[in-house]
Amino acid sequence: MKKNLIKVLFLISLFIIPNTVFAAGGLSVSTTNISITQGSSSSFTISASNAAGGVSISSSNAGVASVSMGSTFLDNSSATVTVHGNAVGSAVITVAAFDMATYDEEVVSSVYRINVNVKAKPTYTPPPVDNRSTNTNLSKVTINGKEISKTNDKYYLSVSNYVTSVDISSVVQDSKSKVVNPGKKDLVVGDNVFDIVVTAERGNTATHKVVVNRSQFNTIEDLDELVKLGQNFDINMGESLELTEDQINKIISSKKTFGFNKYDKDNKLIYSWVLNGEIVSTVNKFNLNVIDKLENGDKFKKAFNYADGVFLDFSNCLEIPSGVIFKYFVGEKYTSDDVIYLYTYNDENGEISKVSENVKVSNGFLELEISEAVKHFASQTVVMNAKDKTEVNTWMYAAIGEVVFIVLLVILFMIIYSRKGKPKKVKEPKVKDVPVVTHVKDVYTGPVDNSMVKTEVSTEPVENTEIVANTGNPLVDKSTQVTPVITQSTPVTGGKKKMNTNSASSIVENLKPTPNNFKNMPEVKEK
Repeated sequence: MKKNLIKVLFLISLFIIPNTVFAAGGLSVSTTNISITQGSSSSFTISASNAAGGVSISSSNAGVASVSMGSTFLDNSSATVTVHGNAVGSAVITVAAFDMATYDEEVVSSVYRINVNVKAKPTYTPPPVDNRSTNTNLSKVTINGKEISKTNDKYYLSVSNYVTSVDISSVVQDSKSKVVNPGKKDLVVGDNVFDIVVTAERGNTATHKVVVNRSQFNTIEDLDELVKLGQNFDINMGESLELTEDQINKIISSKKTFGFNKYDKDNKLIYSWVLNGEIVSTVNKFNLNVIDKLENGDKFKKAFNYADGVFLDFSNCLEIPSGVIFKYFVGEKYTSDDVIYLYTYNDENGEISKVSENVKVSNGFLELEISEAVKHFASQTVVMNAKDKTEVNTWMYAAIGEVVFIVLLVILFMIIYSRKGKPKKVKEPKVKDVPVVTHVKDVYTGPVDNSMVKTEVSTEPVENTEIVANTGNPLVDKSTQVTPVITQSTPVTGGKKKMNTNSASSIVENLKPTPNNFKNMPEVKEK
């Protein structure tokens, strides 16, 4: 029984009486070698593990390396010691435990030696001085010869639509810098971004931005420049809805065609005035504003019997130059095959006049020749009560044609009459073409009835006869001599006998040429 009780008490004592076991304790350092530069510092750590007690720290040569503390107390803790490098050389830092024991009550007598090497400061050699310039600035930027200022880190210029290209150049502040200019560049509508790259003398670079904004449209303010270019242009009217007499005269002088366009807020073309400088006339002032919305137009609609069409009010124009064409966008409302009539409406008396019966439609636009600054109506509807001004125009053109015809007849008659009074130019016959009298035979010297006498010209040669010129040179060959002969048809009573004579005046009279043509006629001589 007693043995069993002893066993039970022994087991109980195992749980009641504490039984603590500690790990091995001691002192340690984080390093045993330190290398520093003169004037610098470094540190190491001393640690007591499961031990408590004092620790001494000392330097063998404080002039070379000194420590931040001479001693410390540790209880299962650590301490940091700083070593200062005072001079070039070597020193030993000694770390030793004193009055230290582990938690198991074992004495700790550890000693550590830390070798310290203090090096001289490195000699600072500054980098070589680079005196080359780093300037990458621009002193001037020009676009098409115009100097541009820099705004918000970029050079910006806005140009009109007719400007299709620019020439960009620049000048650097530092003459030793190099610059690459964009030069001549084509433009698109909107922003065009170009770079000017500058490289400084030292080699660093900088990029300068140039932005040229080309407008979508030309404006009336551009007209002076446009007429100088000798081309046809479209112009956005914008808010400038008026042309002066001077501007119209410039268009006439240019002999080019200008379209003045009105756009909506979405930049869609509503209408256009087309002025051809070769045919348009001048006026004091031309207002381009046209109203295409009919407000309170019951009277107008009723006048046209509520017909479908296009209403246009030109009253604001006041005076319209002749020769202008007005184009109004109708889209697919009408086609080129549609017959469209154009009417005018008089507000004062309600009179309707038909001014055209063949309005042209091209590319979705009505093309109208407007001569009166009044309300107009274009429609496919025939308005029965409209006054037909097209017939008046027809009669007017016919009358003009008749007047022109009469004038041409008068001019033709005058030309004919003036030519009739002038003498005709007679061709002078050549000597060789005129028969020359070389011999006359059987000439009757008495009275002769011309009706009974006829003249025969013989081209046969006559012997013993020759023609001798006043100069003594023969003019014709004997083989081509001519002999005129008179042959009597019936006997002539009461006359003398036939006889030879050297005078042939009565025979030659009919053959005699004009004196001017034969001043040097050969003399007839008989051997």
